[in-house]
Amino acid sequence: MDTIITAIATLAAAYFGALFAFKFQERNEDRKIKASNIAAGNRAMFLLLRQFNELSVVKKQIIDPHREHPAKFVVMRPSLPLNYENLRVEVNSLSFLLETKHRQILMDLLIEENRFHTALQTVNERSKLHLQEVQPILEKAGIVEGGDYSLQQLEEALGNRLFIQISRATDEMLDHVDSGIKSLLEMGDKLYEALRDLYPGETFIQYKAT
Repeated sequence: MDTIITAIATLAAAYFGALFAFKFQERNEDRKIKASNIAAGNRAMFLLLRQFNELSVVKKQIIDPHREHPAKFVVMRPSLPLNYENLRVEVNSLSFLLETKHRQILMDLLIEENRFHTALQTVNERSKLHLQEVQPILEKAGIVEGGDYSLQQLEEALGNRLFIQISRATDEMLDHVDSGIKSLLEMGDKLYEALRDLYPGETFIQYKAT
């Protein structure tokens, strides 16, 4: 009888020991997954913050100083080529969102990424046109920076085609940069709230318009 009791006790100890080890390993894996997801969420928030900052710099330094100027298409200076191909969503690390009620967030992030790069493209295209075509023609016509010229004088100097082209390129830049900044703010709020809902009590990056 004592032998049977000892055997049962040994088996029970082995079983519960294995069960404890399994549960411990399972909890450890859960903690790792949670930490990985939180880190991925914060990287995504930081990505949005960087995109928001880049467009805000364009708005502050190029657009806003001359936004209301009737000849803004000329007086808004061009920028150096903007290339932020490294600002891309880490799709794989955020795939955990697909298993939650916030699965649409991942698609929204990809849409936002495309909107950001489209805005940069309009800045680059307008800058290239300004540097390579508009400025040389204005210089030949004797039109200097800081001078006071009518729209008619500028159109006569540039010609109707280029006058319309640079005007449209400038309007497109304003539209994409302004709407991109607004959309990035909204996307930041949406992702922040989703992450807080999934991992309450954890700390996540948040940004606001200044």
